[in-house]
Amino acid sequence: MNKKKDPMIVRYDTQMKQKDKRPLWIFLGILAIIIKVVTEMNPYAVEGIYSNTIFKGIRFILDNTIGRLGFAFIFIAVPFMLFKIFMVYMKSLRPDRSCLGRVFNFLYSTFASVMWIIFWFTFLWGLNYNRPSVKDSLDLNHNNVEVSSDYLKQELIFRDSILENIRAKIVRAQESITEKNLPDNLEDLVRKDLMNAMRELGYDISGNVRIRQLPKGSLLRIGTAGFYFPFTGEGHIDKALHPLQKPFTMVHELAHGYGIGDEGECNFLAYVACRNSSDPIIRYSGLLSFWRYLAIDYKKNRSRIEDYSNYRKNLPQGILTDLNEINENLAKYPDIFPTLRDNTYDAYLKAQGVDEGMDSYGTVVALVLAWENKNR
Repeated sequence: MNKKKDPMIVRYDTQMKQKDKRPLWIFLGILAIIIKVVTEMNPYAVEGIYSNTIFKGIRFILDNTIGRLGFAFIFIAVPFMLFKIFMVYMKSLRPDRSCLGRVFNFLYSTFASVMWIIFWFTFLWGLNYNRPSVKDSLDLNHNNVEVSSDYLKQELIFRDSILENIRAKIVRAQESITEKNLPDNLEDLVRKDLMNAMRELGYDISGNVRIRQLPKGSLLRIGTAGFYFPFTGEGHIDKALHPLQKPFTMVHELAHGYGIGDEGECNFLAYVACRNSSDPIIRYSGLLSFWRYLAIDYKKNRSRIEDYSNYRKNLPQGILTDLNEINENLAKYPDIFPTLRDNTYDAYLKAQGVDEGMDSYGTVVALVLAWENKNR
């Protein structure tokens, strides 16, 4: 005799079949991966079809909804996403399943949730990783300079007097630069500077990307100054950043918001935007940030560390004060699990086609020097 199934379980099975969206999530996730792989072979098609068309539409919707709010929407979006995934898990715990069946269902739900995230990430922003690089767009591939230690030292010295002159327009040499020196409409100014710079470089952009400041230390303690969240279309920076780091970091995250994925390319665009700004503190922030990247590259050659130390001691007093205060401020927020953070983000960047991984941040030096060499 066939044993009759409990009516409650039958009704539960029917409801699950009707409401189970996991197969759809998996399908969309796999589709997104396929599109991502296929479009890697034709970056200019990505530029025209996605970056300059579909993504601009996404940008318009996000800017005129979430972007108009007076707070960081990430505080609502992340709990909502976690709740939605949690509900999928709860619905998948069928009362008539064995222990093995529940384990399988748990793994199935996990895979479906990952595919759901991959689809929305790729659709809302991720395909921008496949657009043409800055090198290709600006034809810098054949204009690279040999970035030797001696060349880096010359660039550092060359920029010292420029930094000193710009700083003198902000405060006196013996004074520190504080939050009070930043303009009240900093976000609007840096956004305008970036949009002008990108358009001059040939990018077709529009929109009103927002930058939100998160609680002090929330980002610095995980080893980052800021990040862009594709699911809300907002950039974020740590409120605890030194005032001189904020303009450059804000422009970097805005560049992500306008469709640039590579970290070094965002640094490059931040440098160009800040360098061309009419506001002295924005200009100084960009040039000082680039100076620090130059110094990092110079110190990579261990035989130059002592020479760099002696050179740094003789910097103009104002610049030396700023560098020391930036380092002192960062020291207040030590990294939590730096190795795990670096390895995870390195793997993420390489999965997006950024071969340099975490090292991509430093490619700004070669990009800037190649660009300036081409335009001299």
